[in-house]
Amino acid sequence: MAFGLPHIFIPDPLPTVENRSWQIQIPNEEDKKKLFGIELAKSHSNEFEAALVVFPDDTSTSLWVSQNWLSDPIVIASRDLYANTVGVKAKGLDKDQLKARLLNIVDEKVHGRYIATPLERIKALETYAKISGFIDNNRIDINNNTLIDNKMQIILVKPQQKEETKEIDVTPNLEKPLVSPVSIKLVSNKG
Repeated sequence: MAFGLPHIFIPDPLPTVENRSWQIQIPNEEDKKKLFGIELAKSHSNEFEAALVVFPDDTSTSLWVSQNWLSDPIVIASRDLYANTVGVKAKGLDKDQLKARLLNIVDEKVHGRYIATPLERIKALETYAKISGFIDNNRIDINNNTLIDNKMQIILVKPQQKEETKEIDVTPNLEKPLVSPVSIKLVSNKG
């Protein structure tokens, strides 16, 4: 004991609180997991809505379940079993979901390195740009920033007509006096 203080400090226990509604109770019931898998197989638009069906009064638990139970083997097995039994077909991706998956392909890394090759990433970005409408498939962009439409243009041209040439004698005929079409009069101004 230095300075009259003990070497070990033991804190007093926290007072017990009866209502801890702010804490998430992590469900671990197998039946709830099976029900969540079945709801995933049904036509819910996302995982959170499926979790809300299983836990209708607890949104915090539903949010936790929608993020953490997706890879649970019981959930996956019950989802697949229900889908195969009932014959539920997987809903196709909409435009936004497809764009999100393409961006995941482009950005996905493991240990700081991209999983996809550079060519695969470029193809994914090109497909993303086409779906988003950034690239118009009917136009070709040339390096000098002019656009050419993919259209066929037919121009009809008439053949040149030959002009008839006549020889004109431009030598003056001296037998006749030259008469100018312009007459000139000299006027003096004396005054």
